[in-house]
Amino acid sequence: MIVTVFTPTYNRKEKLKRLYANLLEQTCFEFEWLIVDDGSTDETEAVIKQLIESENNFSIRYLKKNNGGKHTAYNIGAREARGDLFMCVDSDDFLEKDAIEKVLDLKKDIQDSKINGIVALKKDIGGNILSNKLPQKIKKCRMIDLERQYNCRGEFTFVFKTAIVKKYLFPIIDNEKFMGERVVYDQIDQQGKMYLLNQVLTVCEYCEDGYTQNFMSVVLNNPTGYQIYYSQRIDLAISFRERFGYIVRYHAFKRIANNDEYIYKGANKFLVASLSPVGYLAYRLYMRKKRKL
Repeated sequence: MIVTVFTPTYNRKEKLKRLYANLLEQTCFEFEWLIVDDGSTDETEAVIKQLIESENNFSIRYLKKNNGGKHTAYNIGAREARGDLFMCVDSDDFLEKDAIEKVLDLKKDIQDSKINGIVALKKDIGGNILSNKLPQKIKKCRMIDLERQYNCRGEFTFVFKTAIVKKYLFPIIDNEKFMGERVVYDQIDQQGKMYLLNQVLTVCEYCEDGYTQNFMSVVLNNPTGYQIYYSQRIDLAISFRERFGYIVRYHAFKRIANNDEYIYKGANKFLVASLSPVGYLAYRLYMRKKRKL
């Protein structure tokens, strides 16, 4: 079994050097490193070519594309991955030294076709765990149930079976360069459960110009992705309050996006239609925030 360590990148040449050095320190080399460059304008390409020419214990593949956002790089990574497992490691993150070994130690536990992959912990460079601990009494769980039933919130590491990520790719929206992972993860989640590994696999560093640091601007400038996300979530809701919130946000982002291609078509059409006026009020609030950015 081989792991594809997939790294989408944009103008992160120095961070890639750090990640490369980190991969050289792994206790297991049964992985490939697949880098998809989302149109970098720095010397990323030259740096990676130097790394490829170095003496390595693992395969390095580098693909460059026109700038379109991380989710478009993810689609290419999923299509091109040759490993059995697919692990996205951002260019400003790195792995614990035994991360690959820990993943492959679980290959028997995830053989079941109803297991989509592994969910594990993530920490920041200060050593702080970026989420609640995973539940101790269960071994398998859907991602959405971790949040609802066990109050597990925050940042996690996900390792998916490559076969399933190839089936569920991000839609591509003209003039939008961001779409949250949950758009795809919620679709994958309907197909099975994740094996829970209550250990840290990745270490995370947030760059000041990254999406996390500019969240509201990212949301309001990429509304169709959020329209799709909230549309999917409406039928997944387990309470009226939860469904109400998703519907209101769906209407707000639908108005901002002005895109009729991704209209809600689920089982709650009457409720969705009846809450359109409330969604309009949310739309006005979002637009007020957008003008202040």
